[in-house]
Amino acid sequence: MYNIEEELFISYKYDVKKLKKYGFKEEKDSLVYEKNIMDDSFKVEIAISKDKKVNLIVIDNAFGDEYTNFRMEENQGEFVASVRENIQNLLLDIRNNCYQKEQFEFNQTLRIVNLIKEKYGDVPDFEWMDDPTCGAIKHKDTLKWYGLIMGIDYSKLEENKKGYIEVINLKIDDKKIPDLVHENGIYPAYHMNKKYWITVTMDDKQEDSSIMKLVDESYQFAANGKKVRKGTTNEWIVPANPKYYDLINEFKGKKEAIWKQSSNIKVGDMIYLYVAAPYSSIMYKCEVIETGIPYEKKAHSNIKELIRVKLLKNYEKGKYSFKLLNDYGVMAVRNSRFMPEELSKYINSKEKENKDGRK
Repeated sequence: MYNIEEELFISYKYDVKKLKKYGFKEEKDSLVYEKNIMDDSFKVEIAISKDKKVNLIVIDNAFGDEYTNFRMEENQGEFVASVRENIQNLLLDIRNNCYQKEQFEFNQTLRIVNLIKEKYGDVPDFEWMDDPTCGAIKHKDTLKWYGLIMGIDYSKLEENKKGYIEVINLKIDDKKIPDLVHENGIYPAYHMNKKYWITVTMDDKQEDSSIMKLVDESYQFAANGKKVRKGTTNEWIVPANPKYYDLINEFKGKKEAIWKQSSNIKVGDMIYLYVAAPYSSIMYKCEVIETGIPYEKKAHSNIKELIRVKLLKNYEKGKYSFKLLNDYGVMAVRNSRFMPEELSKYINSKEKENKDGRK
């Protein structure tokens, strides 16, 4: 079951005055709010307890019964997706107007972040609007990840444990992993390739020095990657989530678009826009024609500047699918990353074949 309210409010702290101004009312030990959505077809009832827990119930007004289909991830039909989107938009609006982000709650997380900053000069990069507890730590030269800090429920690691926990994912020699995951506080990687990554909890089950040794090893893997070529054109794979931005319609009849700027992308670089499910493919090839455009909307503080891109090519859905990217070593497209040289050669060879075939 999809607990949308838990995911959106993890690591956020509410402001009672702002909640009351928004329309929440005190009832017993909770603050409650009701709103009809989708032309009054559904009523959303929200109750926030003193321990920060958000409880959400959705009522189908036509029948007076609770509607739970939106919680079932296997339900991907157009109607249920619309209900899910409306609920999410309401929750995000409440979060943006009444909550303040708590970047980290655990003392060990704060210590490890500071140790990484002192040693390598790198800090977590929070790029996901839908998951503000995720911060990627990237090598400044290669831009490859060597750490991913997340706030998750403990049940993601151990079925019988519950409660909020902060963790860090690290890339480790795969020969060491079978032994490491038997240590206290170390698990097979959550949300990443378990063959090469581990998850370490930040609840002092491991000493800071032990975690930093693992960080150092992960850093070395990232250091061996391809470096950003300053002063030359780089190629990037950049993710686009259709849940939050309709890029498909944006490019209909247009040759330019505005996009979120990632570090180290510059004018003249080529970006390949990977559109997530239901497309799960590289759909566009663009050239960056302007950078450093100020971002006017302040609701999402993780977006600071924008870029302007010019459309060069558009590709059919599935032509450069995630499966193909996998074959060239791309295991995930969670934020901007280098285009693998061999994949670039493959795509450009296909473009040349198409061009030659039209002559």
